[in-house]
Amino acid sequence: MYVLTGGGPAGSTDVWMTRAYTLGFTRNDIGGASAASVVLLCVTLLLTVTVNYLRKRGDVR
Repeated sequence: MYVLTGGGPAGSTDVWMTRAYTLGFTRNDIGGASAASVVLLCVTLLLTVTVNYLRKRGDVR
């Protein structure tokens, strides 16, 4: 999406990772970029564990 729109008007098509990258390297806000990355890691980990649990539960039945 970023390649097509370049972030769109006023960042409306920014995704989470490009926002963290922009905060860290363009705006030099390392703390904000780090916090966004940690939140993204936690969300990804939670979704991965949930999907694996549901898949294993479905295989048993």
